[in-house]
Amino acid sequence: MVSCLTDKCIKYLHGLLLETTTLKLSFNFPAVVFCVVVFCIVVFCPPVTEILHGLRLIELKGYEKLAMLKKADLQVNTGLNGLDSVLSWFSKLYESRIPTSVWLRCQLALAEGFTNAVRHAHNGKPADLPVEIQVVVFPEFVEIKIWDWGDPFDLETKIKNISETVDIEAPGGRGLKLMKDIGDNLSYVRTADGRNCLLIVKNYSPCLNDRKEH
Repeated sequence: MVSCLTDKCIKYLHGLLLETTTLKLSFNFPAVVFCVVVFCIVVFCPPVTEILHGLRLIELKGYEKLAMLKKADLQVNTGLNGLDSVLSWFSKLYESRIPTSVWLRCQLALAEGFTNAVRHAHNGKPADLPVEIQVVVFPEFVEIKIWDWGDPFDLETKIKNISETVDIEAPGGRGLKLMKDIGDNLSYVRTADGRNCLLIVKNYSPCLNDRKEH
């Protein structure tokens, strides 16, 4: 970009000078000054080029962080017997750059989220009512989304009302609190189509060697 701008300035300046001397036209002083200033900045101030290049690298680095490594969607009918198929499907999305302990915690959060959707959100609803799941693996975090058709509620308030003495081994007693402890970001919002979306985001530091944590 910088070199292109410099070339255009030089050509334009040369054209102005040529017209002025050969055709005896009036001298376009502002245009010449502008071209000279731009030329001097580029030629005599290399840091400008370096700054522009640095900004471009920052932009590319940010893009790489948001680039998806894997993305998959799954629909499962309401019923706890679908949990095995959910976990089997999830295991196929594993990336060796993700520490094993982080992946297992993501698996646990997914299991809890799916179980909550079936036991609570879809309680009393038709068995063929689907629970939709989406998992996206990014270079530095894993994103899990679970959609249900239950009644909406305020997630933060619900978690605050959970007793600190809840037996985490008791069925249904750990759900939301456990997902809150696992996820670096946890939300539950109503969508435009009348569903609820549970979002779980888990950050991780990429492994240097496949399947080895650092």
